[in-house]
Amino acid sequence: MKSTCEEISDKLSGFVDGEIGATAIQDIAAHLEHCPDCSDKEKTQRAVKSTLTNPALRTATPHDARARLIRSIEHQPERFSFGALVQRLFEFQPVPAFATVIAVVALTGILSFWGGHKMFTSTTAEEPLALLMNTQIEGEIVCIDCEVLNISKTPYVHDDKHRLGLRCNDGHFWNILQTAKGSELSSIAHLMHRRIIVKGHIFPTQHLVEVTEYTVI
Repeated sequence: MKSTCEEISDKLSGFVDGEIGATAIQDIAAHLEHCPDCSDKEKTQRAVKSTLTNPALRTATPHDARARLIRSIEHQPERFSFGALVQRLFEFQPVPAFATVIAVVALTGILSFWGGHKMFTSTTAEEPLALLMNTQIEGEIVCIDCEVLNISKTPYVHDDKHRLGLRCNDGHFWNILQTAKGSELSSIAHLMHRRIIVKGHIFPTQHLVEVTEYTVI
């Protein structure tokens, strides 16, 4: 019996992660060959997984980091503010600190976004990737890393390559998935700080946007 698109969609996450049996894998692979819609969803999930597991966000911990942290705590018995803790984390591990600040900013945006948009409440806990199809958002093209450094008031400077994203009027940041259209948008340097309208699919829990088309305002 052929599987329906709904059944395939429920199993796509396990298919992408290789967490289902061989029979199910063959069934889904056969379905994807003849179903463009499900095939597009599968490609999107793989793009999301690739973005979230990007090794560029990982770094080895210096061998003396533990000792330095212990000495710092011993000589600083008073309670730290959140800003001071972030600053100290950047001193020891800039890249992980970067990821931490991005996660905090994204989480704050997600909570605010959920509070003002009831459409997000339809996502259930069983869905591994909440997806809103054919959505339009407007904002300014910015470098996500530069924005985080500016917010945290940290003197650390990232490498020469800017990681472009979208900053909306409500202060939320959206990372651009590196699909064909997303890569095209991210590669146009002169769009920095230009306002654009993006149409595509968004993943609210991951704060990612898959661009299908865009218009420079």
